Amino acid sequence: MSHYTNYAHNVYYVKSKLHTHTAVTADILLSHVDHVTSIARHANQVTDRLASMPCESVLQQMTATGSLTPYIRSTGLIKEDILVCSSVTGARQQSVSAVFGVPVSAPTGTLKITATEGTSSVPGHAAVIYAYGAGNRMTAFSMVDTRYFTDLMDSLDEGNHAVQQLRFGDGPVISGEEKLIPHKTMLRSEFRSDVSQAHLLVLTPLLSLRYYMLRNLLFLGPLSLLLTFAMLYMWRRWESRKMSLADEIRKGMADGEFTVHYQPVCETATGACSGAEALMRWQRPDGRTISPLVFIRAAEEEGLIVSLTQHLFGLIGKDVRNWQDSLTSAGADTPVLDTIVGLSKRLGLTTIAEGVTAAHQVDWLTKNQVPYVQGYHYGRPMPASDFYHWYCQQNGRNEA
Repeated sequence: MSHYTNYAHNVYYVKSKLHTHTAVTADILLSHVDHVTSIARHANQVTDRLASMPCESVLQQMTATGSLTPYIRSTGLIKEDILVCSSVTGARQQSVSAVFGVPVSAPTGTLKITATEGTSSVPGHAAVIYAYGAGNRMTAFSMVDTRYFTDLMDSLDEGNHAVQQLRFGDGPVISGEEKLIPHKTMLRSEFRSDVSQAHLLVLTPLLSLRYYMLRNLLFLGPLSLLLTFAMLYMWRRWESRKMSLADEIRKGMADGEFTVHYQPVCETATGACSGAEALMRWQRPDGRTISPLVFIRAAEEEGLIVSLTQHLFGLIGKDVRNWQDSLTSAGADTPVLDTIVGLSKRLGLTTIAEGVTAAHQVDWLTKNQVPYVQGYHYGRPMPASDFYHWYCQQNGRNEA
């Protein structure tokens, strides 16, 4: 009789310890989810303030928010069911269902969180969408990759084969590495968070009960406390693994993520190309394009501007070597300042007019004897190969 009493007491104690361990793990995970939610909420508030302005005028600020805010993959604005502005796709308007695969909207002044199994730009990579009702049929949104949750799930799992299933509303289940689940689980625990609107289901198989019983027989109580500290240490270590923006720039240079686009500089009188401005671009493997305003400022602050400039020169040299014909440089090195044309003439400066987009602007510049022009009227920034073909066609027309 005493034997069965001790056995029952041991089973009860082990189940209690297992439940405590599960609760601690769930609390760490949901606290992290709540933290990410607060960051996404703030990003939405920043984007919400841009809702009344044209996309072209706020795109740089929106891109900076999406690139510099921790955890955020992208941010943008939706009007009814149309994506009207995004830090990833810019001002190109698209159907929300075509881009995200799920409806994205929220009543004015409220936050609605949902998950999607992938987007058109990054298919197959699940993400969580935080939508905030901005009013006037507008919705501000921020998107977070689910790997920030699944990585933590795998880090918290100590090999006890427990499965953590995270859901937002009726969206898809978010879980870590796939594990074998027995048909009958010993413990089924559910946790919820009102802050992040998250529901967490933890399924623990019988195998974990055996593990806890053995550990209880060998080591007893003190190691439970040590286990808690160990999990906290693993969480801290996982948090420290996130690379800084400086590390991302170094990695981007090493992995060939930076490219150079060339925008033609043309003569006002003839339209012939006399040179080009080299513009560095950074596109990440996940499809995101980082604005030069963001990565150049970061490079200056992190002391990487010299290395980035040397990398730019190396890319330009590679492009020039790939061109079959040598391009002659017909421009001066004098930078274009915000001065009037008359002052430039009196000072004897050779000037280049930037931002020329229409023929009447060219006519005015020609009358005022501005020798060089640059802008979308002649050509947009383009990759090296496209610039080479454009240059050959342009010179062919001028010679004819």
